[in-house]
Amino acid sequence: MKRPDQPPNQWPKGYTVFSQMKGRAVERIELYAGTDSHVISICFQDQTDFTVKIDLMIDARLGFVTVQSDRSTGDQQVLKLWPTIEE
Repeated sequence: MKRPDQPPNQWPKGYTVFSQMKGRAVERIELYAGTDSHVISICFQDQTDFTVKIDLMIDARLGFVTVQSDRSTGDQQVLKLWPTIEE
C-alpha cells in the first residue's frame, strides 16, 4: 500500500506509520499464529522489538495492538504502547 500524499491528519482511517522504527537493523522476524490472535515481532539488533498483535474481536472486527519493547535485560520492558487500532 502506497503511503498517502496528504498530511497525517487526513490519512484514511486505520492507516498508521511507525516512523520510530526507520533505520533500525533487523535481526529477525517472528510470527505466532494462534486460534484467536496472531503476533508479528520484528526484533532489531539494538535489542528492541516492534510487535503487532492482531486480535479477532467478538463482533468479527480486528484489533491491532502495537508495542515497542526493550529485551536487553532479559525480560520485556515496554518502551511505547500505541493506541489500539480497531477495524
